[in-house]
Amino acid sequence: MLLCIAVVVLLATSVGLGISLHQEVRTRDQLLSNAAQMAADAPLLTDTIQTDTAQQYLERTVRRVAAVDMLGIYDVQGRPLVFYDLAAGEGEASVLPTLRADTVRRLYSEQRPLLSSDEMPEGADRCAYAVVRDENGQAFGIVMAGGSKEMKKSVGSIRNKKRR
Repeated sequence: MLLCIAVVVLLATSVGLGISLHQEVRTRDQLLSNAAQMAADAPLLTDTIQTDTAQQYLERTVRRVAAVDMLGIYDVQGRPLVFYDLAAGEGEASVLPTLRADTVRRLYSEQRPLLSSDEMPEGADRCAYAVVRDENGQAFGIVMAGGSKEMKKSVGSIRNKKRR
């Protein structure tokens, strides 16, 4: 009888943990998608992508938005232009992989952020991509918002130090 109770408690705990983990992943994915779309809609980027200004924007945004550990900007063909990684405290666009042509086509056709684990920078465990468009719908580039599990552990202390 005691064994049955222990098994039921163990199963209930396992199911609860599984549901909790699934909800956490869905929430993180939604936050990354929202961050990518917000960055893609920023007037700073929709007018024209200037790498100096964009680099400052990415750095400031990553430091202030808790759900995002890295941001990158690609041109319309999916080639990296600008990147910032909170863990490194800097960004070099050359560390970003060029997006595959099928990924770029899918982004342009779906008209919504795309979640991916395929074409990510080192250290990311999930990324969301969104198309940068002007008010006429003309594409200017692509924004990537990424998160990493390692950063979540120490994100509070790093962000607080960098804000001071």
